[in-house]
Amino acid sequence: MKANVSLNRRSFLFGSAAAVTLAGCATSKTGARALKPGEKFRVAMIGYGIQMRTALLPQFLDKKLAPNVEVVAVCDCDRVRAAAGAAQVNQAYGNSACKVVYDFRDVLADPEVDAVCIGTPDHWHAYICVEAMKHGKDVYCEKPLTFSIDEAKKVIAAQKKYGRVFQTGSMQRSWREFRTACMIVRNGIVGDIKYVDANYGVGGQKLGGPSHPVRFFDVPEKAATEGAPNPDVDWNMWLGPAAWRPYSDQLAPRGVNKFYPMFWRFDDDIGSGYNGDWGAHHLDIAQWGLDMDKSGPVKIICSEEPHSTNLFHGGRRQFGMRMIFKKPYGDVELYHGPFGVWGTVFYGTDGIVAVNRGKIAVWKGTGLVKP
Repeated sequence: MKANVSLNRRSFLFGSAAAVTLAGCATSKTGARALKPGEKFRVAMIGYGIQMRTALLPQFLDKKLAPNVEVVAVCDCDRVRAAAGAAQVNQAYGNSACKVVYDFRDVLADPEVDAVCIGTPDHWHAYICVEAMKHGKDVYCEKPLTFSIDEAKKVIAAQKKYGRVFQTGSMQRSWREFRTACMIVRNGIVGDIKYVDANYGVGGQKLGGPSHPVRFFDVPEKAATEGAPNPDVDWNMWLGPAAWRPYSDQLAPRGVNKFYPMFWRFDDDIGSGYNGDWGAHHLDIAQWGLDMDKSGPVKIICSEEPHSTNLFHGGRRQFGMRMIFKKPYGDVELYHGPFGVWGTVFYGTDGIVAVNRGKIAVWKGTGLVKP
């Protein structure tokens, strides 16, 4: 019989229990399974939302992309989703072998699972990542890597300790236009980079970088409908380390949803706003282009933009945050603006490089153009 999930976020992140929790006090280490000649690498999918269904799982099922991979289980604490995920796998393989699992701990305890793909909301990433590696599993985890910087450090420490293969979902690094842009920047073709723009979030007083203060329902006036009981989901498991709240179908949509549930993405206890959504892509390209993967910004500067007047934002500024990076030739300033034509723009002393999905532009010139 399994213990109930009872992790409190405050103790999980800030209290003395944090190290014990992420060390996995209730589990044991196991080595990776030795594959026999010709045997396929067995992968389990954890969290069957729209990203898993439409972006991640299809690539694992693609025999051209992953000829030596077999998806053996789909896990979700929503029974309808778990069954739908297994059905998607079975349809692709033409059999009924995929396991339907409701508790990720059963996946981690399965000695025949070699790796996991994690597509849960942000607040579950760190714990499942660490436990998976402790159980000898390799890990692919959707972005953002974790809910907090402290959690990210613990995931990195676990990877070093257990030696598992680990990748986070910075998929733009695999796209030609972003690789080309960063190659141009890192080879000095536009000179020394002095400024960078990272553009994400809806302009005006809508959705910017930060998450929002916790509220139970997306549309309070429709709380009775939004919060109607959902017998298919294990709500305590879905919440996990987040503080308890009543069920909302905008946090955990009923059945197999066809929309991205942005309500949890912008919730202080569960998501990390557009910073952890699109920011995880365009900030990553800025970091990559500046060749700062082993370092990062030395200073974060508070926005000087007006405070939001949207009551749901808690007065938080939505744009205008700046970061300072240290390069041998001097400081580089990054500015966060809203969605536009370009996702990431590098301003160098000899030109500009701008890139977004499906497009790239380079302007050569002499002298720095300040944004």
